[in-house]
Amino acid sequence: VLVGATGTYHEKWYEHDRSRNWIPYYYARNILDSVEPNSILCTYGDNDTFPLWYLQEVEGFRTDVRVVNLSLVNLPWYIKQLRDYDPALPITWTDRQIEGVENVQFRKWSTKLRAQAFPDGSVAWIRDMVVWHVIQNNRWKQNIYFAITVPTDAIGMFYPYLEMEGMVFRLTSTESEDGRPIIDADKMWKNFTEVYDFTSVVDENRKADHSIYRDAQTAHLLRNYPASLGRIGWASAQAGDFDRALEALEWAYDLEPGFPMVASALPIVYLQRGDIESALDAGRRTLPYQTHPSSAAIELGDALIQLKEDAAAAGWAAELIAADPSQADYVQLRVRALLLDNRVDEAEAVVEDWVALTGDTGARQNFQMMLGQLEAAQDAADSVAQSEESP
Repeated sequence: VLVGATGTYHEKWYEHDRSRNWIPYYYARNILDSVEPNSILCTYGDNDTFPLWYLQEVEGFRTDVRVVNLSLVNLPWYIKQLRDYDPALPITWTDRQIEGVENVQFRKWSTKLRAQAFPDGSVAWIRDMVVWHVIQNNRWKQNIYFAITVPTDAIGMFYPYLEMEGMVFRLTSTESEDGRPIIDADKMWKNFTEVYDFTSVVDENRKADHSIYRDAQTAHLLRNYPASLGRIGWASAQAGDFDRALEALEWAYDLEPGFPMVASALPIVYLQRGDIESALDAGRRTLPYQTHPSSAAIELGDALIQLKEDAAAAGWAAELIAADPSQADYVQLRVRALLLDNRVDEAEAVVEDWVALTGDTGARQNFQMMLGQLEAAQDAADSVAQSEESP
């Protein structure tokens, strides 16, 4: 038992107090508020379905949206409910077809409604056949969405036709060039800044509110917020909007400093804006949350070298070595940066320190090889420069 300013309470009170925990409530509202009126919204698990049903059935919120759970849609009784209860889906199958007695049409085949492999090598679950049937009959009369919590394999053949608009993907008629969903950064940013409610998720400073207990499931679910912000940030940076990109990525960092996409993207976007010091600061802030060797930290060093900021890259690599001296990748990065910065003696000293620490005498040979490659590259560059100067 502990005694606080508000009285006496049990030491386990923090884990059991739900008085300010509105996370499921507003998470569900944010998903429903992501879709246009009279839409079809596909979900997958308990946590992205039951809170939505509560809002619709108990509070009457967004009852225009038909929530379709893709796990339950493998069951005949649920397919019948989707067909018969308002707002009904455009399902034209009879009971006997739904029960697998009579054939249904799926793509170019007439077949029973069951999970099966097809002659072209594709495999479809009942849910895939139902969703395909609904899309065919819908004929773009209603918008169809998938919550971002739906696994990729449950979206299947529709994945390249999706457009991310926040906590949902919207089905479109356009196939993406890379086979991945298109990111509508403008729509996503509007949802995050004007539509979504983050009560119980963030504090007054827009940082993660850890005064409210989060179990493992809740913490995992909330990762969808920084994941979405990370996509906004990266897409905005690709479009040249670095201010919005950095605001989104910094917000994602405030929500979860250790989120992998933040560690990779935040320093690089600062570099793209030309702010080396902020890039290094972002690298330092995210490094404690990463495992070693950190690919994000090495990416930052490589990016500095590409920008010919060799001294900055060498300094960053020194910080990485200080964080974990046992990582060969960090040592290689520092040696390479020092050589490019014409600090050969320092680079050789780093190699000798590594040999003394690990006994890896082969590092000396690697160093001589790197040195030779650098000298050859420099000779080639000098030759090209001389030929350009010749009349």
